[in-house]
Amino acid sequence: MKKEIVERGERSSPALSMPPEVAGVSAFRGEDNDFGILMGLSLVMQALYVQIEQAAPHTAPVLITGEAGTGKKRCAQALHRRGPRARGSFITIHATTLVALPMLEEIWMQAAGGTLFIADIPALSTPLQDYLLTLLGNISPDVRLIGSAPYDAASRSNGFFRGALHKRLQGLSLTMPPLRVRGDDIIDLASLFLRHRSFSGFTAEAESLLKSHAWPGNVSQLRHVMECLSVQPAETINDNDPPPITASLLAPFLSSQNNNPLPPAARTPTLDLYGEPDEIRTLAEVERKAIERALHLCGGNIPRAAARLGLSPSTLYRKKAAWEPSGGNP
Repeated sequence: MKKEIVERGERSSPALSMPPEVAGVSAFRGEDNDFGILMGLSLVMQALYVQIEQAAPHTAPVLITGEAGTGKKRCAQALHRRGPRARGSFITIHATTLVALPMLEEIWMQAAGGTLFIADIPALSTPLQDYLLTLLGNISPDVRLIGSAPYDAASRSNGFFRGALHKRLQGLSLTMPPLRVRGDDIIDLASLFLRHRSFSGFTAEAESLLKSHAWPGNVSQLRHVMECLSVQPAETINDNDPPPITASLLAPFLSSQNNNPLPPAARTPTLDLYGEPDEIRTLAEVERKAIERALHLCGGNIPRAAARLGLSPSTLYRKKAAWEPSGGNP
């Protein structure tokens, strides 16, 4: 099979260390390095880490949704590293490169004992989606399937998500948060991606500009902007007194992305769930708010809300019952 079609990850060990340049930016509860490939300490990312930890030990397929550039592949890698197949292969392929049943079967066999990640899985043709369901019904070889999809997973302009496959994958589903709701993660990531050592961080105005930007390309777009800043001509940099990046220096790179900063109302869609920007809630509080919001959006339908949260209905019933006053109905 052509090398450019399939990317085979290195066999990973259960305990992985983060690269030195990441260690100060990313952590999971400040103690666990297996999430080093997912960078961020914001509450939305902490909630995602909890969901990954809950989903990783299972064998069921997983669907990861989210906007382009949010890190769906990195989420899949974290699930693989935290799961029982961590010593097996992590193979990733984009759905549009799968054009024949033998190709899908061959890749499935290569992933035996490991994880197969299919990016943009709704783009698979109908015959391939049907065959994938057949493969999932076989107990051998042992493969964990992880697929990614945009938010509108039921339909695509270039493909259609078959109901049966969508239902099978939704048993465990995770959603990658967009960069614009990740607060100070934006600054931490920008600092990580900025490779020009002659800069000394950002001014307060530049940080505000970074945090207010819409970032339709999410983390991938932020990385690109920082790489552009990193190749500024040498004459604009004073090596003896490294300057911070100013808003005036940053603004042209953001405007070149043809994207306007978000208004305040559009920047804070998660405040009702995670509290005020400077407020720190416990993970238990964040979890309860996330469950309550899912129940509200699903009209009180517990099985549907559980599927969207990546939980079993029985777990959701149990958590909900624990919040009820003694003697109340679960």
